Amino acid sequence: MGLFSAIVAIVTILSAGVSYAETRKAQKEAKKQARLSAQQAQAVLLNREGTAEQIPVVYGTRRVGGIRVFARSGEGAAEQPNDVLYLVLVLCEGEVESITDIHINGEPLAGSKYEPYTTITTHTGADGQAANSTLISVSGGDWTTNHKLSGLAYIVAKLTMSGNPDQNPWSGVPEITALVKGKRVFDPRTSTTAWSDNPALCIRDYLTNDRYGKGLPTSAIDDTLFGDAADDLDVTETLVTGDGPQKPYLCNAVLDTDEKLIDNLRELLAGCRGFLPYSNGTYGLVIDIAGTSVMSITEDMIIGSMSVEGEDKASRYNQVVVTFPNPKMDYQADNAYYPTPGDATDTSWLSEDGGERLKYEFESTTIANKSAAVNLAKIIALRSRDNIKVSLNTTSEAMNLIVGDTVDLTINSTGWASKLFKVETVALNADGTCGLNLREYVSAAYAYQTIPEDPNFPTSTLPDPFNVVAPTNLQVTESTEIANDGSLAPELTVSWTASTDAFVAYYELQWKVTTDSNYNSVNVNGTDHVISGVNTDKDYDIRVRAINGIGSKSSWLGGTSGTLVGDTTAPGLPTSIVAAGGLRSIILT
Repeated sequence: MGLFSAIVAIVTILSAGVSYAETRKAQKEAKKQARLSAQQAQAVLLNREGTAEQIPVVYGTRRVGGIRVFARSGEGAAEQPNDVLYLVLVLCEGEVESITDIHINGEPLAGSKYEPYTTITTHTGADGQAANSTLISVSGGDWTTNHKLSGLAYIVAKLTMSGNPDQNPWSGVPEITALVKGKRVFDPRTSTTAWSDNPALCIRDYLTNDRYGKGLPTSAIDDTLFGDAADDLDVTETLVTGDGPQKPYLCNAVLDTDEKLIDNLRELLAGCRGFLPYSNGTYGLVIDIAGTSVMSITEDMIIGSMSVEGEDKASRYNQVVVTFPNPKMDYQADNAYYPTPGDATDTSWLSEDGGERLKYEFESTTIANKSAAVNLAKIIALRSRDNIKVSLNTTSEAMNLIVGDTVDLTINSTGWASKLFKVETVALNADGTCGLNLREYVSAAYAYQTIPEDPNFPTSTLPDPFNVVAPTNLQVTESTEIANDGSLAPELTVSWTASTDAFVAYYELQWKVTTDSNYNSVNVNGTDHVISGVNTDKDYDIRVRAINGIGSKSSWLGGTSGTLVGDTTAPGLPTSIVAAGGLRSIILT
């Protein structure tokens, strides 16, 4: 029996459910088995292959890779089998709002070396969307009008080889990612379906969708509570110094549909500080925000004993680190800290804990905003240090409470006078009393932390071994050499300015008579070379290119020598001739 059906079966529970606090417990229990968030964030950006891969769900906006489900080399009069490669990458469940900003091998397609050789077609995943017409025409019947990929958002990438093999940008099947503006979701406040990153609407969609979610009927959803939660999450706050008001919590999630429904639900709740109460046969949503007491509980309402549990060292932290996918880092994993290392709060808490660092690491896959991550770290840290939990039985007045409500307790024996608590569960006991589990209300946790503006991270530029800088300033001069028989033979002396590429290993120099088809070639370690064996009255084409250590080549730097004339200057007349007679000879010097 799953968690949802289990809750339905326990009729004595008046108001129970799932809360974002449970996410920390689940992560702690499964810490050794769980993947690190950095690895998860990276995996979202990778391309996978196969029909057995689970298709993710994207809420809000995220950069994602895809699942390669089809590959085909081009065919037809203009496309030889090895000249063009077609790839189909399924990105996520549809229908999504848009697919934009394609990256290939980690760099934006626009303006890159790949752009002239790449064509991208996007399909947003509507039910019944038409099959890709290009694939139908080139696949030889392997892709037909029935291959609609209905309900799936995908891209078709046409990758073309360069006409010049030496300038081919591809070194293998590339990694392709896209910025996906995700699922369109229903808003019970307006009865419309549209894209939204409001967490309440995304959670409602996940609960009701019967393809990738729980598939609950709308009759099992308390749309009044969901609408109120959506309103709470639409409230804006000043979160970043110098910026205008922003919504503190947005849902920018990539849900792994291979994970358990309850685990994905906990992730969604963690991203908005949400409680999911189940009461009177319906699920609602309550956001853990600052509130006022809806009920005062006094000693005369308490029946029997009361259990009070304080914080313990195992669940007390003086530093919380939330790891999240940061859009300013192209959705790579980033860390948010509370308190800021070295600030007054950090120093004070560390001192209170005897100098021992009590660190808790929390991984969020739904928060994609540093200020929200900092504020989530703040509430986790503050709650861990003021974490009184109370269990008690009361008279029936408390049966109208729901999870997430705020109540106040006045108990003389503990010295509490209207002390605030949050309701975690409400249960009807067999004797007609009402059982409550409460957690201490920490007012400081609800004051949003304003953080300095996050700097724009400089773009890392790594050497591209496939992009080699060509040499420059090719010079060709005519010269001569004295042959063994004493005659003069024409030569061409070629020089050039070295490439500025530090990885160049040598140069390839080629030459031919202009009217010939084939070049002569030689590898040169320096920046000059003498070409012998050339003929006068001929035009020569000469070119040179740089080659690096892995064999990648630059573009050609070319030129023509013009007509080779040879040495046409007659030698000067000899002077001071001396004739000396010899036996039957004359010797001239």
